[in-house]
Amino acid sequence: MQLPAPAQLLASVAPVDWEQLDIPILARPSEEEARHEKLREFSKGKSTPLTKSPGPFLSQDLLGRYGIEVHGLDFVTGRPSHGGKQFLNPTPWYKIEQCLRVTRPWDGGGDLADFKHCSWNSNIGEAQHLYQIIRRYLTTLGFEDGKQPGLLSMTPWKPFMNNYRPLRQSGRGWEAQDIWRYTMKNEKNEVVGDPSVPHMLCFVANEPRLVEGEVSIGEMTTIVSLPMIYASHYRDLPHRPVPVTLISCSWRMFRVVQGIVDISKSDIEIRMTPIMSFVGGITSNWHGFLALLGWIISNPVGQAE
Repeated sequence: MQLPAPAQLLASVAPVDWEQLDIPILARPSEEEARHEKLREFSKGKSTPLTKSPGPFLSQDLLGRYGIEVHGLDFVTGRPSHGGKQFLNPTPWYKIEQCLRVTRPWDGGGDLADFKHCSWNSNIGEAQHLYQIIRRYLTTLGFEDGKQPGLLSMTPWKPFMNNYRPLRQSGRGWEAQDIWRYTMKNEKNEVVGDPSVPHMLCFVANEPRLVEGEVSIGEMTTIVSLPMIYASHYRDLPHRPVPVTLISCSWRMFRVVQGIVDISKSDIEIRMTPIMSFVGGITSNWHGFLALLGWIISNPVGQAE
């Protein structure tokens, strides 16, 4: 059976609006000025020159000029290759498989177990279609007797709509999708980002094919933009560093990229897994697909600073 079009897959759930990411905290003028000065320094010194690079990938020379190191990241364990601090512990694939036996996403209309017979005629189109399948596994599924919650219902992770224009750059060959945040209920029983867990996840679809060990402009723009949005909701910079984890995909190739951003020190560190493949469809790399879902509902490691 051919998969339904992306618009049909999106109909299952509406993510929380980005404006509800966190409730802004009003600051005294001196604190507000200091915070904005740090954000300006980071934007001028790192964010702007890195995101305005003309090519689809950032050269090693450019990264070195701005003091950015790129390290390996273990896809299964979430541990960095250089022995640095671990920020996320992915849920093991076999636990994801146990959960899917309950949510049964393949019963929600259309064969969601594979997509090798569907073609969207572009690298970014294939990547976006993979994202819709992932989102269907994560959210809600239609049954004759109602709706069965997806994987996200079992965790505090929730999707927030991406209304931030610099992250919707399809004209430049990439586009960030919804952002996932670790959430909590506030005193008004509203779903908001948990301030003790600043971690953010995002899916990035790229038109340029991924290159082993090289950071794409879409990946870097998302990594530096999300902490700046997060920091703008606070009167100071409460979490140093802020981890941003990306599921980055082009055509049917994907990897996990993690950016560790400390705005107060203007520091950025990049970690990335090897590039992996769904060329033969999801079922051809089923454990890899389950492990990918495990990254999105992973367990934060340690306490926020």
